[in-house]
This record gives sequence, structure tokens and C-alpha cells, in this order.
Amino acid sequence: MLLQIPFDISGGKGFRGIGPLGLGDNKSAFDAPAIFAQLISNVIGFMTIIAAIWFIFQLLVGGIQWLSSGGDKNKLGEARSKLTSAIIGLAVVVFAIFLIRLITNLIGISTILDIENVVKTLSPQ
Repeated sequence: MLLQIPFDISGGKGFRGIGPLGLGDNKSAFDAPAIFAQLISNVIGFMTIIAAIWFIFQLLVGGIQWLSSGGDKNKLGEARSKLTSAIIGLAVVVFAIFLIRLITNLIGISTILDIENVVKTLSPQ
């Protein structure tokens, strides 16, 4: 049934998209690369926020385990491992952001990690 519906994608009138990343009244299909870069920027920003929250959670849990180990070598080793993993995870996230920024600047898509753009997109209008 869907294939029988006449569908014109010229001029951006066919595919509209969803939300602020979709094709509004003042956007055409030629704005698709900028819209895609904005989508990728939003996804990377969201994943970075989730990674920071996870780091803080793991740091707190590791610290509490360290304090409550009571001198037990096994519990102290688990807490140290959790803290080390949290710090390595944070370093990986920071390195990944640096690498993404480097690659996108080399390719010529410097707006992919534009935080101001992400905030404007996610804020209610």
C-alpha cells in the first residue's frame, strides 16, 4: 500500500524528518549534510554526557569500596581495579573526542563537535 502512494523527494518535499533535525519549512534536501552533521554532534554530545556520569558513578563506587574494604586485600584490589578502570575509561573518552575533532577538522566538518549548536538544538523553542 505504501508503494502506491505518489512520493516526490525533489526539493525536500518528500522526506521531512523528525523534530529539529528534520526538514522544516525553510530547509530543503540540500541541507541534509548540515543536518546529518548536527545529528552526529548531538549523538556524540549525549554519549559524552553519559560517559561522564558513568565515570562519576564508578569513581564513587570504587571509593566507597576502598573505604569499606577494612584492610581485606581482595576487596582493596577490586576497589583499586574499579578506580583504575574508571580513570582509563575517562581517558579513552577524552582521547576519542580529541581524535574525532582532529579527523573532522582534517575532513572539513569542523561543526560536528560544536557544543553551542547541540545546546541550541536540544533547548525548547
